Order: sequence, then C-alpha cells, then structure tokens
Amino acid sequence: MQKADHPLYLSASVLYLTCMGAAPALAMKRLGISSQSARSVLRILSPPLYALLGGLSVALVRFSEVDRGVQIMDQEGNVLGVSHKAAEKAMKETALSRSALFGVTALVPSLMRHSPHMLRNPRMLTLLRNLAAVVTFGMMVPVSFCLFPHKGSISREDLEEELKEKTSEPIVFYNRGL
Repeated sequence: MQKADHPLYLSASVLYLTCMGAAPALAMKRLGISSQSARSVLRILSPPLYALLGGLSVALVRFSEVDRGVQIMDQEGNVLGVSHKAAEKAMKETALSRSALFGVTALVPSLMRHSPHMLRNPRMLTLLRNLAAVVTFGMMVPVSFCLFPHKGSISREDLEEELKEKTSEPIVFYNRGL
C-alpha cells in the first residue's frame, strides 16, 4: 500500500460509517423529527443511500488503481501490459456490483410491512427484518459474482495505443477484483 492511499481509505471509511445509518438517525433526533411521515421518508431513502455509499466506498478505496493500472492478458493468460483504461472500467464495474449488492440487501427488509401481529410484538419485526437482510445478502453475493464476473474483458479498441500494438485479439482480459 502506498502512503498516498491512506487518506483515501480513511475518508472512505469515515464517509461510509457516518452515512450508513448514523447520520440520518442523528439528524432526525437533532431536529426533533419523530413523525411517522419522516420515518417513512427515511425508510424509502435508505436503500438508494446504501447503494450509493456501497459504490462510492469502492470508488474511493480503489481510485489509486486507475493511476497504477491493471494487468491485461490475452486468452492464454499472457500478460500484455498495464492498462489505465481497463483499471477504470474495473473500478466502475466493481462499484456497480457493490451498489447492486448493498442496494438490494437494504431494499428487501424495508419492504416488510407492519401487520397487526407484528405491532403487538415489534421485536419480531426487527428479527424478521434482520433475517431478511442476512438471507438477501447471502443470496445476492453469488448473484453479484455471476452478473459481474471476477475476470473482466475490454475491447482492443478501448485500450491505450501502445497496448493495441501488442495484440491482434479483439478482446483482452483483466482481473476485476472483488
């Protein structure tokens, strides 16, 4: 890890942990908002917030990869060089997959409604929402890996000029990462 990476990791962690749940709850408490409509708005906004923060944290943490680049390979696995454009594409794909993963995981529990039985026992609703989040996350991890595979590809035309000269294959590959 390079010394310049530390501020990125720190800022991503602080931003992620602050906004995940603490900031909206603290704002509601500080402003004295306790109405049901405000809670409904917060419940509606939390899945997009989770998705945005999931993608943003990946972009912040992996931004240095764009400067360094990632290795690109041909079909046989021979390394052709380091591409900054492939690194940018890998970061965007990883941020998108993380956004989908966290957004859907936050969406499913928020769709659970209060039934008369749940109103008598609010702890049951909390337990069911937590279980729904765990099950959804467990199911979304393999789905995310299927939709966004570990090995990414990029068109030869999208590469840097010096890398285009090293291969005649129309598509080259790179390790997208998790």
